[in-house]
Amino acid sequence: MKLSTKLLLSFVLCAAITLAVGTLGINVVNRLAAALDSAFSNNLVSVSNTNATLNGLVAHNRGLYRLLDASNGGISTQDRDRVRQDIANELKRSQTAYATYRATPL
Repeated sequence: MKLSTKLLLSFVLCAAITLAVGTLGINVVNRLAAALDSAFSNNLVSVSNTNATLNGLVAHNRGLYRLLDASNGGISTQDRDRVRQDIANELKRSQTAYATYRATPL
């Protein structure tokens, strides 16, 4: 074979190898992007639901202390009923967030 033919075949072979490596790299980057998207959409849901549960339970405990304080003071029954309703709402919200947390795969 002539030298020009050998050089041309070498460059074509190098271009084919470069194209194969580039295609493989693009596929790996796309799979990595999908894995990161899954991590941020699924795994961080659990973290935020844990945080919502904790915040709801803290608010629930604060409501209990307010209710205990109101029972000793001269607080009207209407205010105590409002505090009881707030406690029930916070507990329900915490239980909903915890149920979502338990249902989400970790």
